[in-house]
Amino acid sequence: MDEILEKEELLTALRRELAKLEKLDRIILQMAMSGISEAAIGREVGLSPKGVNKRKHRLLEQLREQLKDYR
Repeated sequence: MDEILEKEELLTALRRELAKLEKLDRIILQMAMSGISEAAIGREVGLSPKGVNKRKHRLLEQLREQLKDYR
């Protein structure tokens, strides 16, 4: 039961942190998590593949840091 509550707390925290992101950042993460290539994401949002990569990695690191207490 405690494990379920912990997972629910983590999901709530993740949703809260994702809601704080800029729209562009949410789009990049959603597309990346859907398996879309960085090149395709870049074409869609107007960034280079390298720009998408850097932004995605910065966002993931930011989320890891903000959610570290839930591990």
